[in-house]
Amino acid sequence: VNTNLGSVSVLGTQFNVQVRDAYFEVFCYEGLVSVNYNNETIKLPAGTSFKVLNSNTEFSNSITGTNPSWLKNNSSFASVPYSYIIKELERQYNIEVTYDKALKNTLFTGTFTHSNLETALKAICIPLNLNYTILTKNKVSITMQ
Repeated sequence: VNTNLGSVSVLGTQFNVQVRDAYFEVFCYEGLVSVNYNNETIKLPAGTSFKVLNSNTEFSNSITGTNPSWLKNNSSFASVPYSYIIKELERQYNIEVTYDKALKNTLFTGTFTHSNLETALKAICIPLNLNYTILTKNKVSITMQ
């Protein structure tokens, strides 16, 4: 799999690759994955992940689950800036979200469903003590309490 930020080679495995703007993340659920980023090759065994966010890299030995969350109609994040969460929510629901830009770099860890907007909004707002208002069919406002 080739992306604009890096490439991933399959070495008999189950894995997931996510690329959005300056966000690149690879999860290895089974087997071994080889990731090439900035002319460096990283081998990811099962249960590990590699993340690039705004050119900062992070390797994790503790992924949960045995397959990608999108297979269960969810989006899951671990320490990802809120602006990326909002972009993914907008993409999944084909909506426009306005929110306080002070939240832009707030790190979020959690999951939201792709099947119910109200449930998804609760999932991304309640942990951060935020309020949401569904303004129209495709417009949502998120505000700080």
